[in-house]
Amino acid sequence: MTFAADQLLRLMVDCCEITAAPAGPGTLDETTLAVTHPAPDVLYQGPCQVQMAKPRPGSHGEADVAQADVAVRLPAGTYLAPRPGATLTVTATADPDLQGVDLEVVGSDVGTGLLTRTVFCRRRVAFARPGGAP
Repeated sequence: MTFAADQLLRLMVDCCEITAAPAGPGTLDETTLAVTHPAPDVLYQGPCQVQMAKPRPGSHGEADVAQADVAVRLPAGTYLAPRPGATLTVTATADPDLQGVDLEVVGSDVGTGLLTRTVFCRRRVAFARPGGAP
């Protein structure tokens, strides 16, 4: 590991897990009619640095939402870049507002010679509209 990569890794004080939905279908228990879905595929698990941007208002169906862009830095490694739609979960952090937060991956940088990989995510927080009106 280079000196620069080691210094960047020291800034990654959070821990994250990136998962993707499994490709296989769920199985149906014909007695209880419960569907058991396969466990998600873990793409990455380890140190990260989470930086959230200021939320911006939006609308999604019948709910108002606040969308926040999030940049998550991971150490460059042998893992594949996560694809859009994967879920990034903050599993450990000193910031209580980030603990357990699930983010939707929208893209990531790729290239040779990277010391870190930035994964771009978004967080949607829904707010009910008064009276259920759209």
